[in-house]
Amino acid sequence: MQIPFQHVFRSLLSEPPPGLACEFTPHSVAVARWRPGAVQPERVSVRELPPEALRPQPLRENFAAPTAIAEAVGSALEDAQASNTGKRRREIALLLPDMSARVTVLAFEQLPVKTEEILPLLRFRLKKTVPFDVDEAAIAWRVSPARGEGTSRDLVVAVTPRAIVRQYEAIFEQLGYLPGEVTVSTVAGLNLVVDAPGAESGSMLLRGSGGQMSIAVTSQNELRMLRSSDYGDEPLDGEGERFRDIFSSAVFFQDSYGGKIDRVWHSGFGDFADPLWSQIETELGVAPKPLAVPGASDPRYAPYLGLFGMVAETAKKV
Repeated sequence: MQIPFQHVFRSLLSEPPPGLACEFTPHSVAVARWRPGAVQPERVSVRELPPEALRPQPLRENFAAPTAIAEAVGSALEDAQASNTGKRRREIALLLPDMSARVTVLAFEQLPVKTEEILPLLRFRLKKTVPFDVDEAAIAWRVSPARGEGTSRDLVVAVTPRAIVRQYEAIFEQLGYLPGEVTVSTVAGLNLVVDAPGAESGSMLLRGSGGQMSIAVTSQNELRMLRSSDYGDEPLDGEGERFRDIFSSAVFFQDSYGGKIDRVWHSGFGDFADPLWSQIETELGVAPKPLAVPGASDPRYAPYLGLFGMVAETAKKV
């Protein structure tokens, strides 16, 4: 993904990350270390966070308890045997919670040839849709392949205020690390989703984390939409706002891309979501299935889909 300035999202998996990554959730942090070409981490270290210490959203600072978060990160790095003992700063990839940023797909009939001319267009479009100042935001993007001759081009765009990205980066810089890549957790986790062939087929990933849920739709291995919301204490019964968002996302894919959701994967919901899965099967005609996560047999690692997706992606590039 093209990156226009320092201390922003470095890429959305356009370049191999450094074999060391940290993923943040609202409740914990996890550090994974792996060797080039490995299909699973050598070591994963998890540290829980105090309640309300991390409150991800793009409208305010995410860290309510920065000291506690920094201590958890430092402890996880040490336990993962990833301590930086050399003089040169060690590179690390950061996976931010989905709700700390906005990820959207924008269609353009024509795109400038020069990369530096794309950013003003993105800012103009984003000003209409994001609730913060895009002139003070970190923006990253990737151009998706054309869907056919003469069709518009999609850009996958991630955006959040620079100050939020700097909060995450500063922890690692103080510990002697270089945040060489910053991305959004579910974007990295999409490397574990396998799409059916054909533009008319779509896959939906439902990812839960407490009361939060992300809905990602892909086809032909390209992201078509990603939305993240907090549903609070709403039950997983298939009758609330959560299901309505799932259904409207399927309708969006059909209306925008002329396709049908024929695969639904889920991750992070525990054992209490059967009513929701039944409602999805009834309304969409697709039975949701757990997403297979290679190397994550330990249930403690279930929340860290982004880490294992990143490892899977780097294994393909070696």
